[in-house]
Amino acid sequence: MKSLPAITLSALLLVLLSACQHYQVADSDDYALFNEWKLDSEEAEVVLLVRPDNTFHVDLLTLEGIEVEGKYELDRETLEIAFINLKGTDPISSDSYPGTYRYTIEDDVIHFERLDDPIERRADFLRQPWLLLE
Repeated sequence: MKSLPAITLSALLLVLLSACQHYQVADSDDYALFNEWKLDSEEAEVVLLVRPDNTFHVDLLTLEGIEVEGKYELDRETLEIAFINLKGTDPISSDSYPGTYRYTIEDDVIHFERLDDPIERRADFLRQPWLLLE
């Protein structure tokens, strides 16, 4: 039978190892992607929420009533993301054709490089830098 100090030490070691694993996830590029991003341009003010459950939400704040809800597919090796609109408040935002982009995150800014996207409004917004919303 183990002594109480050995059991306590084992439990403490398990907690510390769990914390290290959590930190590695929190330090990954994926974690940085899962945030709320804001585009504040002359054209429009837009908020993009990328969730860890492979869903996203877009709110075009300056175009009243325009919102998009969808899912995304992520390729972690190539840093490619495909946005697929599931529902929207107008015909463009409800178009389910995927838009594929390569993304890079530098500091608090995310950039999307268009690879394939026939939806011009989405492409126009995503070609600009997005700032981390704090």
